[in-house]
Amino acid sequence: MQDLILLPSERCQDSDDDMKLRDDDKKWLADEIEKQIKQTNATLADSLKPHGLRNAVFWLRQLGPIATSISIVVTLLGITLAAVYYSVSNVKEETRFRTTTERRLGDIEKGIEGIKGELAKQSLVNHASLPLPDFKASLPALRSDIAVAKQQNVKLSPAVMGNLGEKLTASIDAPQFWPAAADFINYRSQIVVKDIESLMRSDLPSCTDQNPTPMELTVSDGEARNGRANDTAKVSDLLNETDKNKTHMKSAVYQNCRFTLDSPEETARIPNLGEQRSYVLTFRHCQIVYRGGQVNLLTPNPRPTAITGISHERSDVYIFVGQVVRFENCLFVFVMNSQPPREGQWLTEQLLTQGGPILTVKTPKSATRS
Repeated sequence: MQDLILLPSERCQDSDDDMKLRDDDKKWLADEIEKQIKQTNATLADSLKPHGLRNAVFWLRQLGPIATSISIVVTLLGITLAAVYYSVSNVKEETRFRTTTERRLGDIEKGIEGIKGELAKQSLVNHASLPLPDFKASLPALRSDIAVAKQQNVKLSPAVMGNLGEKLTASIDAPQFWPAAADFINYRSQIVVKDIESLMRSDLPSCTDQNPTPMELTVSDGEARNGRANDTAKVSDLLNETDKNKTHMKSAVYQNCRFTLDSPEETARIPNLGEQRSYVLTFRHCQIVYRGGQVNLLTPNPRPTAITGISHERSDVYIFVGQVVRFENCLFVFVMNSQPPREGQWLTEQLLTQGGPILTVKTPKSATRS
């Protein structure tokens, strides 16, 4: 029997025709695949959405880290508040301790300063009672005690101050006399002057920025009729006459200002002084500065000055001679590290011999002092 032999090309062609899908089959197959995919996705999504207890566990898992973060923040906030409270408590305690300590230290310092002031006061009293040779030798210590007394505002009795002034006047030949005399004059003015704080201001105006109130001479009618008109009188005598029936000189006045005794510029602006004429001038409640230089405030043998007498609408010309400077309630700021010129010596010696709130300095002697 003869076998049937198929050629390879024919077998392949028949097989391919049998395996080929029709269009309806393709559509059905695609619909089935899409259906299966949708069911699978729905099942997977449903499995990812927890229900019941799983839902609670899910949300607990989700909220757990957030709750943990919040608890950490709250814990840190509590620690911070506790630290702040502790710090504030410590600050309060430290402030209370510091305040108490400072108060106690202040009381101790006041006590020490008070003791220093009492010691300086007693030392000054002892200086006033020393024999003159011992007093001269103790002038450096006297200056030290005066400095402490000034700082502590220690007040001595007029009797003690008078004794110290007398001892200083008699100690002009001592090596430390001039610095000690300056310190004493300053200290004495600090004791007697009222409202000293206003005179220690750095912004006090200069006295000679403006003219003083002018001098006036009051003459009674009786004296004018008795021939006193056109008389010549010493200015110091006129100042001492306070009776209303006598001639009375009214001083020119500078008030509430600062004047430097050894300033040529300030001295030159004083009326009448530039012409070396006689005058009477009062510094009232002023700061008087002297640095140990040349003083031209008082002129030996000044020229006479004419002044108009005022009395019940009468006007008579009077002539007076001499120069007088008065210091009323003035704060002295003297610095003399060595012996000053002649006029400065004369001024210092006159101030030392007086006491109280009013000091008067007159025309110096013509003779040159050594």
